[in-house]
This record gives sequence, structure tokens and C-alpha cells, in this order.
Amino acid sequence: MIQKSVSLSTTEAEIIAMSEGAREIKYILNVLDSLVSIHRPVPMYCDNQGAIHLASNYVNNSRSKHIEVRNMYIREFTKAKEVEALYTGTYDDTSDIMTKLLALPSFRVHRERLGVMDLDREDH
Repeated sequence: MIQKSVSLSTTEAEIIAMSEGAREIKYILNVLDSLVSIHRPVPMYCDNQGAIHLASNYVNNSRSKHIEVRNMYIREFTKAKEVEALYTGTYDDTSDIMTKLLALPSFRVHRERLGVMDLDREDH
């Protein structure tokens, strides 16, 4: 997803991404609720502990006051127990394969988790 604004910190960028993700989750839940029962809270994984703390706690301090209120939709969603912001370490973050240059061993681990086959291997 391409952000439409400039972030002043990685935490702000993560909060914006989490808020956008929460909006998408809300839409999907509204559609699915008419069809099936969805277990809540929906887990939302993030690799930035500062963003998780801001998303889960109503704190405003000098480090977070520059983040606009419109980007804090995630707070409302976590308070309502619709999503739960959870930490995922770099080793466990399979989405890194799409966004970062990884060492070959990490690349292979994430590729395997995605179920993508290595066409160069002869044992498949």
C-alpha cells in the first residue's frame, strides 16, 4: 500500500499502515458478518513496538503528538476489541520477503512459509 502522506518517523508510518489495515478489516468484517461468524479480535501483526503501544494505549506525549488524529483509527478499533495489535519479530515477519533485501537463508525460510517452490531444486 502506498501512503499518501509523509511520515516523520517509522512509528508514524506503521500507525498509518495499521489504521489503513484496520479500515480494510472493518470493511471485510462487515461483508463477512452477514455470511459467517468471525472470531474477534482479529490479530494484526506489526514489527514496531512503539506503534503497537500507541495503537493499544491512549497516550499522547511529545514523541507522538505530531501524529494526526485521523491516523489513529487503529486506537478505536483496538479499544472496541475488533483487532489486537501483536508484535512480530523480523525473523517471523514473512511480509519482509516483499519489502526488504534478505540474506539467502532468511529468503528461503520466508519463501517456504509462503509455499513458493524453488524451481531450480530437483527434488520437487
